[in-house]
Amino acid sequence: SICISLPQYHEILFVDPDEDDGGEAPSESVDQLYYIAIIKPDAVIGRKSQEIKQKIIKAGFVIEMEDKRLLTEQQVRDFYHRIADQPDFEEFVLFMTSSLSHILVVSQGNEEQPTLGETGPNPKTEDEEINEDHPAVVIPPGMKKKRDSLQEYLERQHISQFCDVEETVTNVNHFIDVFFPDFKNMKNLKLEKILALLQPALFQEKKEDVLKIIEDEGFKILLQRQIVLSKEEAQTLCKEYENEDYFGKLIEKMTSGPSLALVLVRDHGLQHWKELIGPSSVQKAKESVPER
Repeated sequence: SICISLPQYHEILFVDPDEDDGGEAPSESVDQLYYIAIIKPDAVIGRKSQEIKQKIIKAGFVIEMEDKRLLTEQQVRDFYHRIADQPDFEEFVLFMTSSLSHILVVSQGNEEQPTLGETGPNPKTEDEEINEDHPAVVIPPGMKKKRDSLQEYLERQHISQFCDVEETVTNVNHFIDVFFPDFKNMKNLKLEKILALLQPALFQEKKEDVLKIIEDEGFKILLQRQIVLSKEEAQTLCKEYENEDYFGKLIEKMTSGPSLALVLVRDHGLQHWKELIGPSSVQKAKESVPER
């Protein structure tokens, strides 16, 4: 872990467990399984989209791409062709084309991943647990087994009435081409996810400014979540500074209130992030400047 600063701001905690060995983020599997999910207009109008997305992420699935759009009649008929013989289908088509839907490309994510809690007590979070693995992903505590399909999970969460899922590989590929024609090209990029933590003071004072800088630099914010670190968790995250005189004050700052955990993604995200934030210590800064 590295305590770092964006150019004109105070410290952000950057979780980089592979920093010492120079490891790179694992590349996406070419056999990755995808789903297409459509959050229906009534759920969008009722502001349930965010809740549904958070539940999907919490279960360990990854939202690869998303878009909010007005579906055409033909798109609705194609996606829902299996229920075209139902008596109220025409009324359903009118409903689906009446307002915006939220369309998601969802992947299974990694089947087995350790949680942050394996290295210490779990952070107190509102809903999610954030994994410290590299690249960072969001998973529920103790997730160690093959998870249900997305449809099965939505049914168990009692939200399947708001969100329809296509799981058949051929159909998914077709609808990815229809809704996200650039998706397959984008998957050829080296997309990397990282985890950053805005400490309490920065979170309270400069949150919007920092988020704007992050987005302006081409990062997509996949998740932001308030967490309150315990003393032990803060000590673990800033372990490399435990012999410094300011270590005690640093821990006090990090446990003084809610922090904001961010999961970010960008093409070659790890390298770009390190270039953006600069050296993580005065000594490294000196080493990076050539002698005159």
